Amino acid sequence: MNKNNVAAEGIEWLSRTLAILIVMVGPGLLGRWLDQKLGSNYFAILGLGVGLTLGTYVLILLAKHLTPPARGEPLVDEEETPTPPSA
Repeated sequence: MNKNNVAAEGIEWLSRTLAILIVMVGPGLLGRWLDQKLGSNYFAILGLGVGLTLGTYVLILLAKHLTPPARGEPLVDEEETPTPPSA
């Protein structure tokens, strides 16, 4: 693997991580701002709950997208693969 592919893959993972972080924390920060403007104290908690729910949903979608399908065959554990008999 050359350095350009490693850097590109690293940037892809960084962007995914930052996007999920924004989805999880952003609604809480927006709720805190609303609490300060309106003088309430429940929008931040509501925003964090919504953000964690959305972030978990996005993580599940990302895992489904990045996990290769088994196509009806059992996934083979590397430790359980048979070793050829020694001569």
